[in-house]
Amino acid sequence: MSTSNFDETYMGRDILVSYLQQHQDKSYFGFLSCSRDTIVTSSMLFSASWINLDSSWLSRFLDEAKRLNQDNFTALNEKSFEQAKVDSGLNNLS
Repeated sequence: MSTSNFDETYMGRDILVSYLQQHQDKSYFGFLSCSRDTIVTSSMLFSASWINLDSSWLSRFLDEAKRLNQDNFTALNEKSFEQAKVDSGLNNLS
């Protein structure tokens, strides 16, 4: 039984868990690429901005990664943060 405090019944959880279990070279961007149809469909269930949608899925991605494999979590967390900086243009501010 999980002791995490996030909603474990969200649409697309099975696809996220499957991605994390089956892919050797995991990344948030890789997950988004493989799962875009599910993510877009889930966005239609509630009114949210794309930024909020991305934040929700990034949080879910990292929560599941941590739950499934604590050893890989740190690397995935850093990789996801670096990709988010590139996507938002924050890397140009340094």
